[in-house]
Amino acid sequence: MKKILLFVVIVIVSFSSYSQSYSHIKELETKAKEGDAQALYELGNFCYEEDILSKAFKYYKKAAKLGNVDAMAQLARIYFEEYYIKPNYRKALKWYRKAAEGGNTEAMIMLGEIYTTGLIVEQDTVEGLKWYRKALELGEVEVNRFLASFYENGRFLKRDTSLAIKLYIKAAEQEDERSQLRLGDYYKKGILVEKDHDKAVYWYKKASENKFIFQNSYSRSQIEELKRKAGEGDASAMYELGNLYSDYWYTMCEGFKFYKKAAELGNESAKQRMYDFFHKYEQCSSCMVKDDELFNWYRDAAELGNSDAMIALGYIYMYRDDVVERDTTESLKWYKIAAENGHGFTAERLFQLYIGGVYVEQSDSEAFKWLKKSVENGRLSYELLGDYYYRGNGVEKNYAEAMKCYKEDLKNHKDPNVMYKLGIMYMNGEGVEVDYNEALKWFNEALEIFSINVMYDDDYRFIYDDNYKTKVKMTKKKIKELKKKMKE
Repeated sequence: MKKILLFVVIVIVSFSSYSQSYSHIKELETKAKEGDAQALYELGNFCYEEDILSKAFKYYKKAAKLGNVDAMAQLARIYFEEYYIKPNYRKALKWYRKAAEGGNTEAMIMLGEIYTTGLIVEQDTVEGLKWYRKALELGEVEVNRFLASFYENGRFLKRDTSLAIKLYIKAAEQEDERSQLRLGDYYKKGILVEKDHDKAVYWYKKASENKFIFQNSYSRSQIEELKRKAGEGDASAMYELGNLYSDYWYTMCEGFKFYKKAAELGNESAKQRMYDFFHKYEQCSSCMVKDDELFNWYRDAAELGNSDAMIALGYIYMYRDDVVERDTTESLKWYKIAAENGHGFTAERLFQLYIGGVYVEQSDSEAFKWLKKSVENGRLSYELLGDYYYRGNGVEKNYAEAMKCYKEDLKNHKDPNVMYKLGIMYMNGEGVEVDYNEALKWFNEALEIFSINVMYDDDYRFIYDDNYKTKVKMTKKKIKELKKKMKE
């Protein structure tokens, strides 16, 4: 049963965290059976990320006993934190120490925290600082931030704010993003140092650049080259810098400036990106950007054909009467243009507006129109569209179209609810000739998936769902009713 369930779980999660193929998992399992510690550790990671904690624990334990220090650290973490098993601090300390002695810096940092704070052991500041410094020697630059915090607050070390700032700067210069952010805050607010707007902006920008480098595989030299080109009037480089700085709220005003300069030089992409600031700029108190200025940029971007800017305009006209006088007609105009251009989200919003009668006259037919458009553009489900055809909501009742929608929905995912509906239609002859065999097929397929969802196993508790017990009973009842009809 457990092997079957592991296969079901693997299919359900689709390897979302690891993006690994089924063949790769099988390869790891083969190596694990041969005693490969690294394979056991990787399988443990897979199960841990997918919340299959008992399996993760078993893989980590086997890998740790075979000497894998990373598995030791993970095993210690499971013993230490109340996840799947009851905490066992003695074993947690044992495995953290083994991992640290094997060179795992994460375990060294945890031992530093455990001993300095007195977590699960008698407090021993000397021992804790020893492990922190060992991790620092092996390149864990964030330890400088920990030490800086100790000196700043006089915790575990004698208070020395001057040394604290030096250590924050040292960590920040080694690209520790949190230290960069903290320095930005301190220079902005005058904490431990004199207020210095330029230094605050400098460290905030470094933090943004750090994040951009990590997310986009850029190098520091590439960013410097963008700055050089932007300084020479290159609109494309300005646009890229706008992308870089607009990602964080504390540098978004810098991003806005670069977008604006690029847009003024005719960069169409920059014009189209201005809509981003509709929601973001409100979080940035230092951005001297007026609502009406933003509104004009959205209009420019919308007229260039940007659907997101159209949505922003639609939102402003309908909900932001502090910016412009409410104009439902103008709002709907922009929403509808965006939806007609293939923006499924906007079609969904129009569907919701008309179905609820919010700011517009309630209309089932208009709701159906935009529901269909949203489905065609991949937003709302074919099942919902099928329900509208089946019930005749906003459209003439059409069982044949309902059935087409339900079958189209099943191409994307095996939904037992949809299968159940098809069983009902074949059983009652709705849109098709009565076909008890076909009805039975769909009911059985629905029942099979509903049943998977009520399987209860200690290893896979996360797939247990009380709602499915009712659905299993309901489907079994229909199957019984159908078999009785087939005998008549």
